Amino acid sequence: MTDAPNEQSLRVIVAQDRMSATLVLPAGFPAAMLTEDVCINLIRTRGVVLDQNSLTIIKGIVAGQPESDGPPREFVVAKGSQPVDGTDGHVEWDDQGEPATEEQTAELSHYERSPFVMVKEGQSVGRVVPETLGTDGADVLGATLNAKHGKPPNLSHDETVIRDASGQLIAQIDGVLHRTPDNVKIRNRIEITEYVDFSTGNINFTGDVLVLRGVRDCFTVKTTGNVEVRGLIEAATIDCDGDLNAIGGMAGRERGTLRISGNMTGKFLDNIAGRVGGSLELHSEMVNCDIAVGGELRVPKGKVIGGRVCVAGPANIATLGSAACVSTEIVLGSAAELTRIERDLLETIDQLTRKHDAANEELDVITRNTRRLTAFDRERQTELMYEAGTIKQQIDRGTAAYEALTKHLKAQRVVDMTVTMRVFEGVTITIDGLRYQILEQIRGPVWIGLARDGKAVYRQGSSADAPLSGISQVSEVAPAGK
Repeated sequence: MTDAPNEQSLRVIVAQDRMSATLVLPAGFPAAMLTEDVCINLIRTRGVVLDQNSLTIIKGIVAGQPESDGPPREFVVAKGSQPVDGTDGHVEWDDQGEPATEEQTAELSHYERSPFVMVKEGQSVGRVVPETLGTDGADVLGATLNAKHGKPPNLSHDETVIRDASGQLIAQIDGVLHRTPDNVKIRNRIEITEYVDFSTGNINFTGDVLVLRGVRDCFTVKTTGNVEVRGLIEAATIDCDGDLNAIGGMAGRERGTLRISGNMTGKFLDNIAGRVGGSLELHSEMVNCDIAVGGELRVPKGKVIGGRVCVAGPANIATLGSAACVSTEIVLGSAAELTRIERDLLETIDQLTRKHDAANEELDVITRNTRRLTAFDRERQTELMYEAGTIKQQIDRGTAAYEALTKHLKAQRVVDMTVTMRVFEGVTITIDGLRYQILEQIRGPVWIGLARDGKAVYRQGSSADAPLSGISQVSEVAPAGK
């Protein structure tokens, strides 16, 4: 909007976008006619809203108007204000919630690199920054210019993450962080669609792990939960506090290891070392393995060939040993892990007892010289009395633990093995420190256990129990687990 041209008149020009108003002072305009009231009234007739800044500018124009002729002059007497849009809400992720950078990854072993972001309970994974409101503007005619308000953050989460009053996102469980632009959650289960290999690195996780393909050589899967591997486990390490389901079996090539606190089921084990705290069930075979089983051993349709298997509970096997007389040993009634703890407890109790005896001997020497005790002797006497008392308490606790463990071991150990198909010549069956090496092949079903007098016996088919020593060569060995 502009005024009609008139070079001799005082006029006001409002910009087309209405964001400024300009007072045009023509050349030679009489100074006596230029007053603040004239300017203000003229500007207001154009609908321009004047603020305090505008009034200051007008006062300066009037005060500085020259008496003599001069060129036309223009003064911006009013300016509009642009609207300020608000900002959208968003999430600022914490550094520990971000995958490693290339520089950080370069410092890691290839086996330790991982695409997963692991978090711990109580750990902050990010902060929600709320949206801000916009500030409206106005043109010089007083019309409001509306600002856009910021959009609230579009972020959802479940009970595994809470948002506190300050906007912090706090993990409620240990697990792997799953994050999209509009959702965050933590899962105590990892699903690996391919292999555990260089694309995943070693897995060290609080929760369950599902591997749809397999685990490659030299990689480790360690978890506090259960592990299921649907493909082949190669010469890898599986370490889990729960159960292992090795659907595709495990071929360790003498380098594969297991530490399973719970039960294990699988297709087969080949050249594996380790232990299974619970029961072990295989659908096919166990070949050349060194395995300790804390519960039952079940290979009802398969073979156990080569290696050494220690079983605390009952065993049910189709075929034990091979026609080639491969060295195969099975130790029945063996709780190897608990036996090691039992031995360690005995060693600890023995060490404490020696320390207790030494303290008492020194204390006796000091006590016999009560008439000539120095201040140092009295202080040492007090120290020794306290030390001896503390050690005695430790011995008592250790002894109680040892007795409880021994009782548990007796209850857990079971000598009970059934071989449904055959036991081959050369197989060694170890029971309570005696090794029974089978002299000739025995067709199943065969049961091997203990008679009431504690001696090892076998039963073939429906026949009566007979001494196991009658079909084997017997020799003494160190007790199981020693």
